Formats: sequence, C-alpha cells, structure tokens
Amino acid sequence: MEEIIFTDGLAAAAEEGIPQLYLFTKLRRLDLIRLPKLRTFCHQENSEINTLFNQKVAFPSLVDLIIVGTGKCRKIWHDKLTVDSFHELTLLFVEHCDKLSNVFPFDMVERLEKLETLHILECESVEEIIGLAGDHGLNSNESIELKSTTKFVFPKIRDLVLYKLPKLKGFYPKVHTTDWPLLKLLEVSECSKVETFAGEYINLRETQGESQPIISVPQPLFWVTKETFPSLEELVLDGNGNMKVWHGHGADPKQYCPKLREFYCPET
Repeated sequence: MEEIIFTDGLAAAAEEGIPQLYLFTKLRRLDLIRLPKLRTFCHQENSEINTLFNQKVAFPSLVDLIIVGTGKCRKIWHDKLTVDSFHELTLLFVEHCDKLSNVFPFDMVERLEKLETLHILECESVEEIIGLAGDHGLNSNESIELKSTTKFVFPKIRDLVLYKLPKLKGFYPKVHTTDWPLLKLLEVSECSKVETFAGEYINLRETQGESQPIISVPQPLFWVTKETFPSLEELVLDGNGNMKVWHGHGADPKQYCPKLREFYCPET
C-alpha cells in the first residue's frame, strides 16, 4: 500500500463533491506500522517529495502518533499544513523510517506545545531532528553566520530518546538554543556521527560584536545555557563512538543540569 487515501485522477471531479481537505476531527491515536511501500497518507498531484502528511489532511484531535517501518516516506510533514492540525500531539514515536533526513520541518515546531514524549529510533538517514525551511542551508559542521540565533522551546516534553541514528549530526543545522523545562529523561545512544553532546552557548555577537560574523567549530547536539535542562534527572549517553560529552569550560553536566541524579556514559 502506497497511499491511505487515493485520489489520483479524481481532481476533475472535485466540483462533484470530492473533498479538498480530509478532516479527522475525532481521531486521537494513529498507528502506521510496517508499511514499507507507504509514500503518503493522501495522494497529492505534482508532489515531488514523498511527504506522509500534506495539506490535504488534518488531525485536530490527534494525541498519539506512532510511525514504524514506512520505508518510502522522505518527510513526515509538509512545510505547509492546515492551521488546526497536530496541535494536540503528546506522543510521537518514529522507528525504522529509513528515508527520513529530518523529523520536523521548521514551521512544525510551534505546534508541539503539548508534546510530552519524543522517541526517534533506528532511522538510518536522519541527519537533524529539525530541518531548515525548504530544506536549504548549511551543514551542521560548516561555518555558520551569527546574524541571529533561533530558540526552540519544548514546554511539555518529559522524555526524549534518540537511538541508533547513524547519520545524526545535530539537532538543527544552524546556531540555536533549546529549552526543555520539564525534561526528565534524555537518552542519546548509538549516534556515532555526533561529535559533541553539549556545548556552552555564548552569544558571540554580544561578546565580540559584528567583527566575528561566523563560527567554524562543529556544532554540538545541544547548545546549552542555564535554562536548557533545569529538570533533567536521568542522562544516558551510550555507544556513541568518540563523541565528546562537553565542549567549552568545565566538563560536569551537573553544572547545567542541577537536578541530575543518574548519568550513564560508559565511554567516559
């Protein structure tokens, strides 16, 4: 099965009652499991990229989304979705989606205010968790302009697991910060391309002014400040090859994770 809703060839019949938007108003849980040929949920003509959810479907009440083994899907979400879709998500589980290069498009992040659980497992092509708008921009290891710093806030996420993502290089390709005010558990395991787990974020525009327009060091997975992980209790870093735990002054995670109780990192 390549599509859940197949409308190919029916565009001309739209005026006769075929909907332009499929609205699933009461659906609270959606499991898409072991569908290796699935390309999209709803067919869209002239689409160049296999996007699972496009602007022709809306899920205003969806709470749990589980996606496992959709081998043909290159993007989960289209860059332009209907306004009232996916705002209620509390759980997202993505596993064995081998064509994905990132999990969220940039504009999707603002819809994740209620997300509590995020697990990304064994997706062999994922390079970043959040992609740039239009999927254009610099690689995580290239020099980056410091014109502005993007800040992502995940106000409700309590556990985040990134497991067996062999091409993962960063959370987002450009310089950014993230805030996880309620995060309790963070696991990063078998992500061998991540060079550094965390680095102290310093606003170079403030400290060095406009004379220092770029940085050339590889980005860590997380740029951290005192506000990044205020509630983190358990941190697991396992099987990540030569990944450095910390870049910058000091190497004690508790400096930025004041409630940390368990820190498992056998490589250190």
